[in-house]
Amino acid sequence: MCLISWKYGWKLTVQLIGTCCLGFMGFSAVSFYLALYLQDLKHLSALEVTVQLLPMVVSGVLVNVVCGLVLHRVSNKVLTGIGALAYTASFLILSFMKQEASYWAFIFPGLVLVVVGADIQFNVTNVRSTPISFLFLIFLQCVLSLRVLANFI
Repeated sequence: MCLISWKYGWKLTVQLIGTCCLGFMGFSAVSFYLALYLQDLKHLSALEVTVQLLPMVVSGVLVNVVCGLVLHRVSNKVLTGIGALAYTASFLILSFMKQEASYWAFIFPGLVLVVVGADIQFNVTNVRSTPISFLFLIFLQCVLSLRVLANFI
């Protein structure tokens, strides 16, 4: 049984996990199919695709720093709403993109917004709504799992 459901109730737990799962499904699709689009339709090399996807890394670092500074001051609902709006805007921008569209008009804002949505939702779902003791148990379980896997390799 999930620990956050005892503190916040099942309704919030289902909303947070559902929104996060749907967002991450979209994040994976955007990352994969945008790289495929750039390689197959724009005929870019692997290095050029890497440079075109670099805004995801930069915006991810910046958003995580900002989230770390404001996470304790802003409500979970507001942050989840901002993340969901960023996801929605990104998916809408990328869905209206044509093959001859400019990188700066469609791909760049779509990449930045999808990372904003993913990072905010990840922070809210995993850090804000989970007690510190539970986070330590998750960390301990990951370390032990990696240790067990290392013994089999």
